[in-house]
Amino acid sequence: MRFLFKFRANSEVGSGHLVRCGALASELRRRGAEVHFETDAIHSDASIPIHRKMPEGLRFDWVVFDDYALQKSDESVYRQISDRVLVLDDHGVREHDADLIVDPSVSTGSSRRRARNPMVSFHAGADYLILRPEFVEARKSVVVRSRIKNVLVFFGGTDLKNLTTPLIVLLRNPPADLKDLIFHILISDLHPGLDALKKIEHGENCVLHFSPENVSRLMLECDAYLGSGGTITWERMCLGLTGIVLSVVDNQVDQSSLLEAGGYHGYAGSADVVSMEAFLQQLSDLHSDAVRLKEWSEKSLQLVDGGGVTRICDLITGFNRL
Repeated sequence: MRFLFKFRANSEVGSGHLVRCGALASELRRRGAEVHFETDAIHSDASIPIHRKMPEGLRFDWVVFDDYALQKSDESVYRQISDRVLVLDDHGVREHDADLIVDPSVSTGSSRRRARNPMVSFHAGADYLILRPEFVEARKSVVVRSRIKNVLVFFGGTDLKNLTTPLIVLLRNPPADLKDLIFHILISDLHPGLDALKKIEHGENCVLHFSPENVSRLMLECDAYLGSGGTITWERMCLGLTGIVLSVVDNQVDQSSLLEAGGYHGYAGSADVVSMEAFLQQLSDLHSDAVRLKEWSEKSLQLVDGGGVTRICDLITGFNRL
C-alpha cells in the first residue's frame, strides 16, 4: 500500500503533527507500506519522499490529513489521487470528506466532532493516542513515581510563548523547597531561540538537553513534569510521568482541564496569565505530597497504554478488506 501524509510543522503550529504522523508512518512502513509526506517540515528520515504540494503522477491507497487549517473542500481535491482518506482530528468541529476519522485525544469535543460527521467511521479516545515506538518500548521499564528529585521541563517544540528562558533565569535562585531538585530542560532544534539558549547562563540545578536522541529514556529518569500540554502529554503519561501543566495554545485548554479533573496531573492555567513563580509554586505543592504524586502517576499509566498506533493501523487494514 502507498500512503501520503499531509501535515504542517513550523514555528506557527509546532511539531506535534510531525511527531504523530511520523509515528503512524513508522508502523505502516514496518508493515510493508510505502510512505510519502506532503509538508513544510524538514524531516530527518531521508528515506521518506517529501513533497511541497500535491504529488503529480502518483496514486495513493490512502491520504492521511493532520492539519487543523484544512476544510472539507481541501480534502476533496485529493480524491483524484487517492482511493481512501483518513483524517486525524482532535480539535474544533469540522466536516470532513473522509472514509475514516480518528480523534486521538481525551476531549469533551469528541462527541461534537462525531456528530458533525455522522456517516463517517469515527474512532476516538485514549485507545487511539499516537505514540512513537520508543515510548511503547520504554513502558516496559516504568516505575510508579512516589518522590521527586528530577523534573523534566518542556514548553513545546517551538516554545510559542518563549517560556524556557525566563524559567532558566528564575531557577538560578529557586524557591527554598525546590533547591534539592534537578531540572532537565528539553529544547528542540525547532526552538527559535536555539543559539541563545546554547549560551545561556544557568545554575547547577539545570541540565539542558538539546534534541536528545532518546526522549523516553530521559522521561524514565525523571520523577515529575513541568511544562506545556500537547503531544508530550500522552508520551509522558504512557511512562507514568505526571506533574504540572500550563496551556500555550487554545487547543490545549480542554485537554489539560479534563485531565486535571480526572486526577491525572495539575493544570496551572494559560501561559498568558500564569506567572512562572505561581507555576513553580504548584510544583512545590506536589513535591510535598507523595500520595498525590503516586496516584497521578498510577492513573496516567492506566489511561495511556501505548497501543494507539497498532489500533489505527488495524482499522486501516480492516478497511482494505471491505
